[in-house]
Parts: sequence; structure tokens; C-alpha cells
Amino acid sequence: IFPFEQKWYRSKGVDTKYYGHPFMEIDHLNEDRVQFFKRHKLNQKEKLIALLPGSRQQEINKHWGIYIKTVALLKKAYPNLQVIIAKSDNVTFPKADKSFKIEKNAKKAIIASDIAIVASGTATLECAIEGTPLVVCYKVSPITWLLAKFMMKVKYFSIVNLIAEKKIVPEFLQSKMKPNIIKNKLIDLIDEKSQLRKQMIEDFLKVKNKLGTPGVYSKIANEILKATKP
Repeated sequence: IFPFEQKWYRSKGVDTKYYGHPFMEIDHLNEDRVQFFKRHKLNQKEKLIALLPGSRQQEINKHWGIYIKTVALLKKAYPNLQVIIAKSDNVTFPKADKSFKIEKNAKKAIIASDIAIVASGTATLECAIEGTPLVVCYKVSPITWLLAKFMMKVKYFSIVNLIAEKKIVPEFLQSKMKPNIIKNKLIDLIDEKSQLRKQMIEDFLKVKNKLGTPGVYSKIANEILKATKP
């Protein structure tokens, strides 16, 4: 489902075609940004940050404390900063600030937000597609990290950077996942006039182009039908 996979399969002698990524399908949400802000009682004139710490409980346990400390530092620069948490049904969060809003539809939270902190995964790609600047943060156990470093043969950790074949979004992994470092990068990204923000959004468009166009399922279905015709 990613363009770089085609190269890998072909390098192994497997004839492979890439038809596009399912995320490029047009998704008609039942709510626009104005309605979203109204439902969560948010102020459209103030900045909004989305927190996507992961969809598994072990990810929440590793990430949540750092996310909270980062937000606290950000609020010193942006006192009226609003926070939306994208929450999966299968996880629970430690006690958080009562002003933090909870949203079960991650895509809606991403679209509505000015910036995001995201655990590496498909959510990073959703941010790129929707044009929401982000930083990637991820932490695992020391043993898992050592094994991953030994086994991984790629330059980047996030899907967005892998597709772009260069570092578009900052990656704060393991010991580099520190609130003050993350905060400094977010301060730059939240500024509408920031060159970093503008460049990231431009690069997101290039990533989208690599992912193909809507109609992925139809294209694949038609190819299957052609192949199965007698």
C-alpha cells in the first residue's frame, strides 16, 4: 500500500504494481471544522493541538507523561492553547487537565488542529494528507530499541519520511523524546508565517502525489477482473 514497497518487491523479482493508497479515497465526514469546534466548545480564534499518543495501552504508558509536559511548556508561550486528544476505545489515559477534549475520530481531530504530536504510525500519514504539521514521537523499552536498531535498515522511522525519502517531519525517538526539545520545534510549526511550517506543508503535497489518486479500490478490482477473465 506504499509506493516504496513496489521497489522492494521488484528488487526481489516479484512483478508488482502500485495503484495508490486507500487514504486517498474521498472520505465524506459528517462534520466540518466549525461544527467540530462547536461540539467540543472550542474557540476558533485560538490555536489547537492534537495529541495522538498511540492506539495501544503500552504506547500510552510510554508517551503520555512526555506529551503532558510538552503541552505545559507550550502553554507558557501560548496560554490559550487548546488540546484535543484522539483516543482509541481500547486505551485509558491517566488523569489529564479537565480542559483537554477527547475525540474518538482521529481524522476529525487532525483536520481541525493547527499542529499535532503523533506516535509513529498511520496517523502521521493522515496528518500529511490533511496538511497538519506534526512532530513524531515514539518510545519503547531499551531492549526493544536495541533490537530495532540492529534489525532496521531504513533511514527514517515515520511513514511520511519513508515515502518522501527525506526527513520532512521531525522524529523524536527514545532518548531524544524530551519535552523541551519537542516544544521548541512545535513553537516554530504553530507559527503561520514560519518557513518550517510552510516547507512542511509543501512537502506534504509531494507525498500526496506519490500516494496516487482516489479510486484505488476500483482500480484494483478492475485489474483482478481482467486477470481472472478466461
